[in-house]
Amino acid sequence: MATTATSKDGKDLQYAGVAQGAHTPGPWRVDPKAAFRVVAGVDDTVANTGCQSDLRDCWEHNATLIAAAPDMLEALRAHAEWHRKDSEGPQYPAGVTRDDGGEAIWLGWWNDQLALWVRAVELTAAAIAKAEGH
Repeated sequence: MATTATSKDGKDLQYAGVAQGAHTPGPWRVDPKAAFRVVAGVDDTVANTGCQSDLRDCWEHNATLIAAAPDMLEALRAHAEWHRKDSEGPQYPAGVTRDDGGEAIWLGWWNDQLALWVRAVELTAAAIAKAEGH
């Protein structure tokens, strides 16, 4: 499916399978053939961080950080989901509270929250490691 957008000069631009405002799907990685490029898929350039040889270390680090962006977004979404569900609390039927027959509901909610928190922390640790080049 192609998405059409209009450029400043009035020309139609088409992006196959990419919705307006969407980013290139991850995972992203530093191109092993050119450490200044961030790629997705086989060879789809996401970003080019530089070309000056005297700044090689800088743009390699920039590419590593940029390549971790989808992982960081996934981790942030997991934390946001955990916070939203934590703020909502367990959903009891009318007339039921935790102390009045709702202990099993609360326990199920609590266990789901713990699992979601563990997932968010694991995603965060993996994203940080990728961003730092580990």
